[in-house]
Amino acid sequence: MQSSPVQAPNKWLAATAILAGQLTISFGMFAVVVALPRIMTAFGADLNAIQWVMTGYLISRAVPMPALGWLSGLIGNRNLYIIGVLGATVCTARTAHGHPQRVARPVPRPSCAARPAIPGGVSQLLAPSWRDSRPRQR
Repeated sequence: MQSSPVQAPNKWLAATAILAGQLTISFGMFAVVVALPRIMTAFGADLNAIQWVMTGYLISRAVPMPALGWLSGLIGNRNLYIIGVLGATVCTARTAHGHPQRVARPVPRPSCAARPAIPGGVSQLLAPSWRDSRPRQR
């Protein structure tokens, strides 16, 4: 009885999925920067309050970074990426009704998305994906 060789996953399909998540998650930060004057007007927020929108977003991207390597080893890169993208999607889908919620609600989003959203995170994800997609040579 012969076993058929295991087909390696397509590395370009993995790269496309990772980069699609990267684009959708990173786009939120840039969209907020462009819309800041209109957000300030719509919510009647002053400059100090609106700065916390950006600061909270950046802090919540940085805080989970030290644990991501350990978590990646524990549950795997693929599972961590899926959890990150789904968590970011759920956090983005929630609605906000006023300025305090607009500041507080986006904060978990980059925490969920820290792994796929940070450009260095993308290269960290791609490297193991490409390495694992090639058959091992003996």
